[in-house]
Amino acid sequence: MASVKFLDVFKNHLTDEQCEITKNAVLINCTVSDERALNIKLYTDNYISFSKIEEIKARLTEELTLSNISIECFFAPEAFCDEAGADIVDKIKQKNALLNGYFKDAEFSLEGFSLNITLKYGGYEIIKAADFEHKFNDI
Repeated sequence: MASVKFLDVFKNHLTDEQCEITKNAVLINCTVSDERALNIKLYTDNYISFSKIEEIKARLTEELTLSNISIECFFAPEAFCDEAGADIVDKIKQKNALLNGYFKDAEFSLEGFSLNITLKYGGYEIIKAADFEHKFNDI
């Protein structure tokens, strides 16, 4: 069965920038509920930030007059990058305000498939106690 590209379905409803960042995305699943909610699962070999996904969701919600939209992205291993690590940490910080200060000005570097985080203000034990590593891997 042939793969369906995300842009084959949604190109006419996205900005040029959104088309560029989703050009490699392939639809895994796409369903519409009775409540006019669209649920999309896609796979891509390039990283798309959470903020860009939110912008795409907002655009499609408006363009398609939907009540809600969810986009779940699955990334190829090679898509993991410094930006992805920092983005995931930001998402965890939104869910757990206790961690905000410890990650302030933190530096992120990728070595293979390991993300190294250098904390500027300490807090390693607290971050560890908050089960950060497990939460990071879940996102």
